[in-house]
Amino acid sequence: MKTTRLTEVLKRIEAWPADAQDELAEFVLVLDAGIRTADEGQQRRNWPAPVTTCAPPSQSSAR
Repeated sequence: MKTTRLTEVLKRIEAWPADAQDELAEFVLVLDAGIRTADEGQQRRNWPAPVTTCAPPSQSSAR
């Protein structure tokens, strides 16, 4: 199940360059690993701050 907000964000991401999509995918995999760890009863460490906005990466981070 996807929330409305996630669905909207995923539509926007489809227009991003491939390298930006790959960077986001890496971040999501790290986030998912943290969630899975927490679900297994282990303590989360270095948990990223909540994301309140969704924007493509800045041009300075482009490769």
